[in-house]
Amino acid sequence: MKKVEFYVLSVALLVLPLTSFASTKAQKEITFDEPISVASTQLKPGTYKMEWNGGGPNVEVSFVQNNKIVATAPAQLVKETSAHDETAISTHKTSTGSNRLDEVDFKNTALSFRKGQTKQGGA
Repeated sequence: MKKVEFYVLSVALLVLPLTSFASTKAQKEITFDEPISVASTQLKPGTYKMEWNGGGPNVEVSFVQNNKIVATAPAQLVKETSAHDETAISTHKTSTGSNRLDEVDFKNTALSFRKGQTKQGGA
């Protein structure tokens, strides 16, 4: 009986650290009302799933529509406390007149697509 207990304890101690290395996958849904540029891709208006792995700060975000990845872009992930429940999208107009995605703020998470800039999260 002691051998069985020892074996179960040994397996548990070996598996426990492995679970802490498992990547965390997150996804959020977003809708764009007009065309928007993400990295080098122009996304059409519509609803997309934004998916990323890891807790940040640097993550690769995939934009998925109809179970197909249509764009990927590097982003800065910031965990933050937010009073709003709605998703907020920040964009800017490029020199060609198109909208470029800068940031997406969810309830407790923000994804910044600005190169070289990091959003500072609030507590």
